[in-house]
Amino acid sequence: MKKTALLVMSCILLCPSMGWPQTPKDEYYPNGAIKVDWHSEYNDSDLTKKEYYPDGELMSEAAYEDGKIDGIYRSYGKNMNILMEGNYDKGVEHGMFKEYSENGFILKEEHYKNGKRDGAQKIYDMNGNLYQEIEYENGLMHGPVITYYPDGVVEEASHYIQGKISGPARFYYSTGKLKAESDYDHGLRQGVAKEYYESGKLHFEIEFVDDRVDGRFIEYYEKQKIKKWDMIADGKIIEHKAYDEEGMLIEEWPLSADESERRLEHAYAKSFMGATEELFRTLTGKKVGMAVGALLIVFLAIGVFIGNTLSVTAKQDNAIEQSPIITPDSIHKRKEFNLLHPESEKMYRKLVETVKSGIFMSDVNGSLFYVNNTFAQMFGYKTKQEVIGLNLNDEFKCIDHKEKQLLKVMGDSNDIYDFQFKYRMPNSTMAVLSASANRVFDESGKPIGLQGVVVDITEKNRLEKDILNEKRKLESILAFFEDIDAVHELKTLVDFSVNGIADILESYTCIIMLEDPETHVLRMQGAKGLESQIQIDYTDSILARVIRTKKPLFVENIEYDKRFQKATKPLYLRRSFVIVPLEYQDRVNGIIIVTDKRSRFEIDIPFNEIDLKILTIVAGKVSIAIENIKLYSELNLQTVIDPITKIYNYRLLSESLDREMQRFDREENEFSVLMMDIDDFKSYNDTFGHLAGDELLISLGAIFNAQVRKMDIVCRYAGDEFCVVLTSTNTKEAISPAEKIIKAVAQFAFKKPVTVSIGVAGYEKGMTKKELLSKADKALYQAKHAGKNRIVVSS
Repeated sequence: MKKTALLVMSCILLCPSMGWPQTPKDEYYPNGAIKVDWHSEYNDSDLTKKEYYPDGELMSEAAYEDGKIDGIYRSYGKNMNILMEGNYDKGVEHGMFKEYSENGFILKEEHYKNGKRDGAQKIYDMNGNLYQEIEYENGLMHGPVITYYPDGVVEEASHYIQGKISGPARFYYSTGKLKAESDYDHGLRQGVAKEYYESGKLHFEIEFVDDRVDGRFIEYYEKQKIKKWDMIADGKIIEHKAYDEEGMLIEEWPLSADESERRLEHAYAKSFMGATEELFRTLTGKKVGMAVGALLIVFLAIGVFIGNTLSVTAKQDNAIEQSPIITPDSIHKRKEFNLLHPESEKMYRKLVETVKSGIFMSDVNGSLFYVNNTFAQMFGYKTKQEVIGLNLNDEFKCIDHKEKQLLKVMGDSNDIYDFQFKYRMPNSTMAVLSASANRVFDESGKPIGLQGVVVDITEKNRLEKDILNEKRKLESILAFFEDIDAVHELKTLVDFSVNGIADILESYTCIIMLEDPETHVLRMQGAKGLESQIQIDYTDSILARVIRTKKPLFVENIEYDKRFQKATKPLYLRRSFVIVPLEYQDRVNGIIIVTDKRSRFEIDIPFNEIDLKILTIVAGKVSIAIENIKLYSELNLQTVIDPITKIYNYRLLSESLDREMQRFDREENEFSVLMMDIDDFKSYNDTFGHLAGDELLISLGAIFNAQVRKMDIVCRYAGDEFCVVLTSTNTKEAISPAEKIIKAVAQFAFKKPVTVSIGVAGYEKGMTKKELLSKADKALYQAKHAGKNRIVVSS
């Protein structure tokens, strides 16, 4: 090869483009034998160059024009065998090029266009066996690349686009069995790559992203038990498991074996169905559903029967046997791949008759002439002979879509058509069936029949609905959990909870009972779907059981529940119900009752264990929300309560004045303020001490509250001063409660007699809080200076 390259380089002279500067001279060996011979046929611009070996045999020949090689170039071996031949156009490779070995076997053949490889390139070994085929375009590999073993078995098959490997790449053992496979996208390996044992069993399974291992890395023993399972992300192993040949886990981190198995099963299913779907898409030229893809083998089997039914002629058989590509010997060796071979027919007939999917064939008008046993049973017939002759129009009707029929919606193309319909069985039950069918055409393109598969997807359809229902439940639970945290009032929380729980558990009735803070017994605080006049006795045997045990209670049917044979069923419960306690700090402070489950058929259907689990989780959230509201209320109360007297402080006084002023502006509702001060409080403190002074303040707060209405607000203003906001009261009407306070204080048995002075002020339009309080404070000042223990009304 090196010698040939040198010969080529010695022949391509870099000369001016317009003629030779001078005609090249012949060259000779030292013994006088010709070495290089230049010859002109017409003029000095068109020359032929020939080179010779020292013994006079021709070494190479080429034609030149205007100093550039132009036309055919050949080089020869010592035995005059051609070593290389190619075509040039004005110094540039253009056309077919071939290289040969010394013994005459071809080594390479390729095609050039304007100096760049373009088209098919074939490379052979020294014995002339095809080694590799490569497609080029504009100098770059573009198309299939196939490498062969010496016996012609494919060793590697891949595809390139613009110089970069793209699409599937597959490697094979010399036996022809698949060795490895992977997919590329613009030179980068993507998706799942697999390597196989020579037996055909899977050895490695690796996931790639942009030519980097990213995802699962699985190694299998030849018996197909997992040897190693790794999860790789960003070049690092984040999960690892190793197993012995018996399948026992010997090394693991960080997940459990159960979780690993679940992930593997999911991955296997996804990988298998994805591969099947892709194979079917490739064969049919369109994207189809996974269910149809999984039935690919069934369609192949149908092809056997269609081939026989449409009478494959002897002429076609002879054409196959006489093909120059497939010799009789090769037919014998490969007969297991021939779908029309009798042995294959028997195998596929057995498959078709035992498969769990219904298979059918009809003529172009829909008249059935073949079905398997499963098809007959699926449509309620005892034998398939009862079905032969029936019409698809009568069997394939979708009762939900105005009698829509398969043949009316298929069209005339050979596309596979999916058709789902509900079928009423002879026993009146409803089945959901899925038919995948396509038309069959003769050699002229005329439709001659129909073939297809029917699958009972009733259970699948039910499971899909259950999954959607559980998804809806999950979304409802998440929304419930998200919204409940925004509720800060108990009544609002109870109403929100009974409606939310009833929606999540699809029930008509939900009741929440909470502990009464005064009586410490459970009382109904909120309900949905329950008449208000019904009273619930928390001491009845059913609720008492939940309170006593602190455990949820699930009753599927109380009529047959041995726990309650002697119990009288309460009016608020149906046959099936769920009751869950609301607990906080190991104490039951409430109960949630859910009963009367909704049904599309309006019958009393039972709850189940999942409903119990959901309600238990939701009840925990409700219990926490209730305690948070109590805590929120307590914290909020602490901000407006005076810590000593336990009556309201200045903050609440300010809020009350704001509220009353707004009401005055809106309704012209008068209100007044009493500003009160303890007479000689310093003397009382000095005589009996600060603790006695605090006790005096506490007692006075209680006295003031007792002498005014519940709607009035009593506050500690500052120090020994108190303030009362009298709603809907003018200054004249305010004198009466002020007098009651004066009298009650004077009659109370303190450690020594105590009196108070009171200033009264009424609100007038346009006043500010500061002006109103200042007005009352001035009246109080006047009462003090007038002798104390008296009432002064501000002028």
